[in-house]
Amino acid sequence: MNIETYNSLTPAKKLCLLVILSLVFVALFVWAMTAGEYELHPRHIWQTVLARINGLTGPALKEVGISRMDEVIFWNIRLPRLLLATLAGMALSMAGVAYQGCFRNPLVEPYLLGVSAGAAFGTAMAIVFPAFFPQGQASAFGFALLAVFISYSMARSRGQTPTVALVLSGIIVGAFFPLW
Repeated sequence: MNIETYNSLTPAKKLCLLVILSLVFVALFVWAMTAGEYELHPRHIWQTVLARINGLTGPALKEVGISRMDEVIFWNIRLPRLLLATLAGMALSMAGVAYQGCFRNPLVEPYLLGVSAGAAFGTAMAIVFPAFFPQGQASAFGFALLAVFISYSMARSRGQTPTVALVLSGIIVGAFFPLW
């Protein structure tokens, strides 16, 4: 659905779309909580959450029908992973929207400003020289920012940054990062 189609919807249809998408998200989130090598039933998930809210611990959990394994898998493994995946997806979608807004083009991608090449270079440096560079993610983020800064600096001319110059400088930076 493109923005023109979305803008042509009535407020009631927009609300209906939001409700449907929210329900699909919740259903997929619950399904992801139950899927895995260790089977967790949605009822066990609900009981585990209620037990934590009510402050139940130790033997009181067994009385409710929750094993220690259910509690550990839910709170220490699956919930943190799903929340992190959700937040990462939200951050990536916001970055994509920011790119599309800056360039006023729905087809932009991270390769446009050399971000992907810079991140790949940073990750490679962290793998090859772990003593000089921080963890892979931090190094990738730092070099991605460096690539954008170099692209922006190359495109900046007389106090202005033309979009065409920014795109061309990004392509140049993206081409040169793998050569370093």
